[in-house]
Amino acid sequence: MRKSLLLFLLLAALSAGLLAGACAAVQGRREAVSYRTEPLAGDPTAADGVELTWVSTCGYHLFWHSTFPAAAPEEAETRFSYSGQKQSWIIELDEDVLELSPGLNFLDIAPDSPSAGLRALWAELSAQTSPLPGDETYTEHNGLISIKREIQLADYLTDFPLSVDRLVYTAWAADREFGISQYDTSINTEELTRRFRAYFPIPVPEGLAMEISMTPDASGQLLSACFLTLDSSLLTLQADCVSTGEGVLFALCAGGSMAKALDGSGIPGGWGIYRLSPGGDLETVYSIPNGGRAMAFWSDGDGTLFLLTEEKGAVLLTLLDAATLTPVAAWELFPAAEDTPHPQVFPQSDSSFCLLSAGDFLAVLNRRSGAWVMDFTADTSLQSSLGCPLSTPSSRLSLCYDGTRLAITGPCPSTKSEYFLAVYTVDGLEYLGGYTSSLYGNHPPDCYPWGSWQDGSCRSIALEPSLPGTETAS
Repeated sequence: MRKSLLLFLLLAALSAGLLAGACAAVQGRREAVSYRTEPLAGDPTAADGVELTWVSTCGYHLFWHSTFPAAAPEEAETRFSYSGQKQSWIIELDEDVLELSPGLNFLDIAPDSPSAGLRALWAELSAQTSPLPGDETYTEHNGLISIKREIQLADYLTDFPLSVDRLVYTAWAADREFGISQYDTSINTEELTRRFRAYFPIPVPEGLAMEISMTPDASGQLLSACFLTLDSSLLTLQADCVSTGEGVLFALCAGGSMAKALDGSGIPGGWGIYRLSPGGDLETVYSIPNGGRAMAFWSDGDGTLFLLTEEKGAVLLTLLDAATLTPVAAWELFPAAEDTPHPQVFPQSDSSFCLLSAGDFLAVLNRRSGAWVMDFTADTSLQSSLGCPLSTPSSRLSLCYDGTRLAITGPCPSTKSEYFLAVYTVDGLEYLGGYTSSLYGNHPPDCYPWGSWQDGSCRSIALEPSLPGTETAS
């Protein structure tokens, strides 16, 4: 027993020494992290005065917070910290969300389906379980051969079988990878879905192709069939929501190349803004004129609603009084793209300005003397062509605006850089630069062999810009 105890103490001392040595090595090199920049377009002097703050981590135990002028990353001042317990940041939210989809992924293709069209599809697939020209085959884990086949959805379904849940997001992880939400159980999900399908009879447009997967047994008898995920480049459908004391206001916003083909004439009042009451009742509270359709909908939280629409080939922004739902201002922003994805909206937390990005354009709204005004629009196609598009998950962009210059940072996936910095003014893109950290893709310096607490490779959490006298919005 005494020998075992001595051996245990010796091993413990060695382990402590190794870990201490490893962490001492990190401490000794904690400020050795470096950054480099590569001009991609424009004049670097346009970024004078822009300061960047870069946050990196190795396994969410080692952290580097660096600040440097945009034009001089070699002047970075770095603060290092270590936590024995894995860290994450949680941002508290209070946001109602209607999780809405065309519902195709949740449909059963079966001989006893309640849909006559899906019963017909099952019969058609059962009659042809051998691969056809254009089909793809793959082997399931049980050894059976499954077949992927493309069908025209309108041949089998009349309307989209909307699927909807009401969620309340209560928090969002600051590493921007997951959210915390809870379902609103005051409204039965099945009943809510039934009401949505009845209120929003949206026909399936001609030409919308969909992949299905079918699995026959060895004798060729069809065992199962299901829809695969609808290609988001073809069609997305979501509900943009604004919480009110009388329920939730929302707009149905479609994106993708088939968005314009959706027909809202069967909806009471057509495309517009709708209200879901606390009891689950639906009503149309504002109809979009001129045959327009909603692209985005949000609020400044201070009495103004914003509705982005496509009307007659142009993107329009209408401001409405939240109390009366009457328009108070409207601007035609830029031409509508053929296959515009869902626009992204970036409001500043103090409602001082707002950026919206749609396709190859952006627009900057500014609040002057309490009133919202349109400061400028700009073409972003050059930035996109250089591999740094704004059409990235909105939680990964940060920005600041001083009334003249708009500075935006975000990931740069199609280049050798981790992040980009873009500076826009009323004259358009003034500067675009790529930035990379020496930690990118590496393991903790000199610390990889010393245990699993680093939980993998190093990564950047955020790159945030600031201008004198401004705050950063993320």
